[in-house]
Amino acid sequence: MGACLFIFLYTDEDVTDCLAELFRQRGYGAASALEAGTVGLSDAEQLSFAADRDWTILTYNRKDFT
Repeated sequence: MGACLFIFLYTDEDVTDCLAELFRQRGYGAASALEAGTVGLSDAEQLSFAADRDWTILTYNRKDFT
């Protein structure tokens, strides 16, 4: 999804979709779960999807990602 300044952020479905666009406007690489077509995947699948691409997952789901 193109070159980025620092890390590539992947926002799961617990994060508003527009946040990925805001990150891109500031020079970061970012994609939302909606954009990536991963809405509905389990937490483990979301994490695996991000890790397989060396992306950093951004979530509000502290219960399952600590």
